[in-house]
Amino acid sequence: MHKGLQNPRGRPTHNEAVLPSQERQADPDVSPPASRSEVDAEDCSESQLLQELVDEIIDLCAGDQPTLLACCRTARSWVERSQMHIHRSIRLRLAYLLNNPARYSSSQVAKYVRRLNLGALPSGPKRGVQDNPSALNRRKGAWTVLRRLTHLQELVISTLDIQYSHFPFVISNIRTTFTNITLLNIPNAQFRTFAHFGTFITAFPNISRLELKKLGWYPGDQTLPVDCKQAAESFAARLQQLAILSYGSGDMSTPVCEEFVRLIRQPGVLSVLHTLRLCNWDMVLSTIAISSLFEFCGPSLTHLELPIIAPGYFFPHRLDEVAEMGFYNLVRLHELTFTTRAYYSDIIPSCLRFDHGKLLPAILSRLGSAHLRRIALSCLHVPPDEIHNAIKFDAVDEVLSQPQFGSLQRLEIVFERGDERTNSALEESVKALMPQAMARGIVYIEFGKEH
Repeated sequence: MHKGLQNPRGRPTHNEAVLPSQERQADPDVSPPASRSEVDAEDCSESQLLQELVDEIIDLCAGDQPTLLACCRTARSWVERSQMHIHRSIRLRLAYLLNNPARYSSSQVAKYVRRLNLGALPSGPKRGVQDNPSALNRRKGAWTVLRRLTHLQELVISTLDIQYSHFPFVISNIRTTFTNITLLNIPNAQFRTFAHFGTFITAFPNISRLELKKLGWYPGDQTLPVDCKQAAESFAARLQQLAILSYGSGDMSTPVCEEFVRLIRQPGVLSVLHTLRLCNWDMVLSTIAISSLFEFCGPSLTHLELPIIAPGYFFPHRLDEVAEMGFYNLVRLHELTFTTRAYYSDIIPSCLRFDHGKLLPAILSRLGSAHLRRIALSCLHVPPDEIHNAIKFDAVDEVLSQPQFGSLQRLEIVFERGDERTNSALEESVKALMPQAMARGIVYIEFGKEH
């Protein structure tokens, strides 16, 4: 037998025959046959390697449900990884959960769920509808199912439809059910009062990331309950990421802004908030609230998104008032994003537009951070013919030439997409106004959606 046909384990190949009477000659170039334990170890190692490859292949199919379902039917070793992706994020309507809670109580499914999009929280009947023991049992059964999602990390509550009389029932269940939640997202955060909002948010014992849209509540007594104070302090001390959007397409009301800041700015609490997005906050009317927020979390912030709004009531004497609202507290900022919106009309004098154009460079000149690496400027809601009124790019270029911005690597500007000629003219005009930034090679201009 030619020794080149011998496999690495010293076993015959499929086309090699060895007669019982044959004796293998000792060959110094050929390793002795492996022992049984060594063979088993190699088989186990190969099996583990193959499983790792299978897992990587399945990971590439994440989000493709038909493919993942097909993977489940391919081999038993493919099932675990496929099921993990299939059930990682689920959407659950409250009506289905109440009508048939047993259907969603499988422990084989619950162990995979990491993100849950829940239509609404199990609560009492709507106003005018009489409650009954059967409905109460279904609600308790629904909360039992939710408690089985012990690995749940992210929760989205699409609708807050909680009757005032059933609020304590919901809060008590939240405290015992969503103990591992770190991310809470409420797309329609409308509450009865500020006290209800504070009690609800602080009832989640471990959330560190919070996303609220359409945030608001009715005016009235805005005092937090006494038993909520300690929970509010704990909430403020662990909050790391915060995104607050206004009600609908309008701006956040001033009272809501100020009361929200009062909730997260607790005396004696050191902020760990590093990412902050304030979308549709009116920088003119919310100056006090934003200043207070920057004073509290400014030293810990590394990522910030702010609106730069050009409302019709913006007057020159408010320029310094807005620019001075605590930007010097942002000493660790690495990334800064501005979203520009313009509300110009024919009756607004051009001099006021000019003053608004100075707002962005005025803010940049007051930043306390010397570590800024990226500035993103979104102008998707500004007509191309108003761009140079909304932002004075020559003034921005002058500010960015200061030593404080020596670590800046990218200035990203996104405009609304128009026709090719308009886009080209706009890009060239902006580049011509920013010669120093262009020389550094940090300007990146893109065009987004159609105007």
